[in-house]
Amino acid sequence: LEEIDYSKMLEGIKAWRQSPVNKTYLKIFFRASNEAINIDQVIEDLKTSGQDYLTREEIEALIKFNKGLVF
Repeated sequence: LEEIDYSKMLEGIKAWRQSPVNKTYLKIFFRASNEAINIDQVIEDLKTSGQDYLTREEIEALIKFNKGLVF
């Protein structure tokens, strides 16, 4: 989006940060940190309780994606 219009890029980043996927991603890291458990345990707990979760592979892809969100 940056190549099209810088303001569009900022809108895209804002939309991403407010997205359900990003909120789930942050929830997983926040819970792992607060409860001093690993990410895989958080994922399993969310999965078994029927809550939204991300797989380990999705989290790894999002880590790479988020590293590219610099402006």
